[in-house]
Amino acid sequence: MNILEEPFFSVITGTGGARLSLPGLLAALGKDDVRSIVRLRRHQADAFHVFLCYLAGLCLAREGQPNPVQPEEFWLQAMRRLSGGNDDSAWTMVVEDPEKPAFMQPPVVSKKFFEDNFKPKAATPDGLDTLITSKNHDMKIAMAKADELELWAMALISMQTMSPYSGRYNYGIARMNSGSGSRPFVSLIYNSSPGARWRRDCAKLIEARPQILKSHPYKDDGHALLWTLEWDLKSSLSLDSLDPFFIEISRAVRIVDANGSILAMGAPTDSVRIEAKEFKGHVGDPWIPVKTKNTDEVRSALTVSESGFTARLLRDLIFQEGYEQSFMSRPDKGRGGGDCLFHASVLAGGNCKTNGFHEARIMIPPKAAGIVSHDSSKKNELAELSKKGIEYAGQIQNRFLKMAILSLLEGGPERIDINKREASSWRDKAAESYSRRWEDEYFPWLWDSVDKTHDEAELDWLKRLKQFALDVLHEAMDSLPKRSGMGYRAKVRAEGLLMGGIFKNYPQLKERPDADSSN
Repeated sequence: MNILEEPFFSVITGTGGARLSLPGLLAALGKDDVRSIVRLRRHQADAFHVFLCYLAGLCLAREGQPNPVQPEEFWLQAMRRLSGGNDDSAWTMVVEDPEKPAFMQPPVVSKKFFEDNFKPKAATPDGLDTLITSKNHDMKIAMAKADELELWAMALISMQTMSPYSGRYNYGIARMNSGSGSRPFVSLIYNSSPGARWRRDCAKLIEARPQILKSHPYKDDGHALLWTLEWDLKSSLSLDSLDPFFIEISRAVRIVDANGSILAMGAPTDSVRIEAKEFKGHVGDPWIPVKTKNTDEVRSALTVSESGFTARLLRDLIFQEGYEQSFMSRPDKGRGGGDCLFHASVLAGGNCKTNGFHEARIMIPPKAAGIVSHDSSKKNELAELSKKGIEYAGQIQNRFLKMAILSLLEGGPERIDINKREASSWRDKAAESYSRRWEDEYFPWLWDSVDKTHDEAELDWLKRLKQFALDVLHEAMDSLPKRSGMGYRAKVRAEGLLMGGIFKNYPQLKERPDADSSN
């Protein structure tokens, strides 16, 4: 299956379903004629989007064309020149000769070398994919049909460009901070159609290229499609040999025809394919924010924990608190009003496993987008308010709600034992319920506060937090185990602890009479 020439990718266009070659897909995206790419799984979507952007960016840079809106023939010829081969093996899914590249599959030195080193790795596309989980919690592994080459292509792109370290001889990618890190994608989206988003990000890539070349040791005509280079499974490539838009591979894999069935063969490697450890993932990827909180000389790429994109992390990314924003999340020059989305996704890394797929989309209305987009006193004021909002939520949770839950569980004692192990899981579940409530409301409240004074916005938020905490406590009263004979006292004391603590620390919440009662 030669994906440059044959209809391969299943899409929905303005006129219905279709199958497009890879050049045809880029041409259709340029015309904004793609409504969706059908076979993509949720965790693969951003990896595939970035692959298409980097591929287009390479073609445009090498051809000297800044405009991503190009006809299919342009993309076809540009990709062929990019792969530099005498045939299209680099764009073919299954290539019998292992000395030739196949799509996202590097060649090896000889057929004997292949036979000696490569062993069966996966019989289905999702068995090959990057999800290595202990609980299999994001998707059921090894469920996709083995004979669908389109699914194999998606899995190859996801694995080769997203994989973390997964044990000795299975090394991770260069675009993450350490092997147990993760490759995040953070950007602004002004129009969520696949074509509009792709065109915008391709244009941003071309805009960023001179800056990346200046700040990192890349070559303007360096290696680009790393699956076209022979790999002896021992040698590594350095950044100074690569194009800034290089499309990397991390694993030695070949897709073969095994008596009519498709099978992935894999080999252990003695080294990473790209030696860039000292850069800590800060390799000029325009979708990755850079952490600036540390005092190291070398800044590091954002790593997202198993907690995912919490409100605190999203707030820090939006307001650049400890992070240098990714190039793709910088506002477009000259863009007028209108909503925009702050988009972030990651397949969080772990120790030889993944910690779940996490995605967040924060709608920023025009009245707030204008403030967030420009350094100003208003932005600083909004950033300060946003920080206070999170601090208030944490204080109410940790100082008052958790103590109220413990008091409820212990029957309303005079003195609460905060170290009781059996109560901690119930306390933590209540805290999680509270967190979900306030995090869902946090950004809408923040954007609405643009039209209010600082004090009005704070009071509004504190009232919401108080109600969230009270709702969670009342739900706990109905669902948590309680000591027999102490139910009423436990409820009264728990609510007293919660509300007393809140009113004592936030006196502005106390209700005041509308008029003097003596009248």
